[in-house]
Amino acid sequence: MKDQSPFIESLLATEAEIFDRPIEALAQSRSLEELLLDCAELEEFWKSTDNLYLRVRALVFLYYLHRFAIPEGLESCGSESFEGLEPCPIPLQAHRALQLRNFAEAIDLLLGEGPHARLNLTLASGLAMAYQALALQNLANQVRFSVRQEVGNQWMFRIGHPDDYPLRVKRS
Repeated sequence: MKDQSPFIESLLATEAEIFDRPIEALAQSRSLEELLLDCAELEEFWKSTDNLYLRVRALVFLYYLHRFAIPEGLESCGSESFEGLEPCPIPLQAHRALQLRNFAEAIDLLLGEGPHARLNLTLASGLAMAYQALALQNLANQVRFSVRQEVGNQWMFRIGHPDDYPLRVKRS
């Protein structure tokens, strides 16, 4: 059985000393190749879990890895290790998906650029943005769902025109 990623281990831990480890400490001890494997495991994890907290935490881990750890790992390896990698722009379809707030689709499109997508600073930056936005979108969707479930809040969602709004401001 292969070793579990320290990020997955931290996500699933029940002991506080493992669960509360800072992500910087987890990433610091990992090589670039290990970080890339960790990203693949986290990608699979967030897509498969039904637990909102774990999904959002995995997405935040992925954001951190693509925004900070992987670029730092690329710098420490030196560019000669990645001679065959050409800089490439963010694909138009991925850019449009980001603009339309289809973050999961944007992630799939960016990762579809090939096995070296995470090694390209431009694509890694796009992935970081998409992971962060998807994490926040998951939280916002949960808040929206919770607020709409409360019977007393339903008046907020029946507004078709500003004159339909049940609260008024008195002008003096």
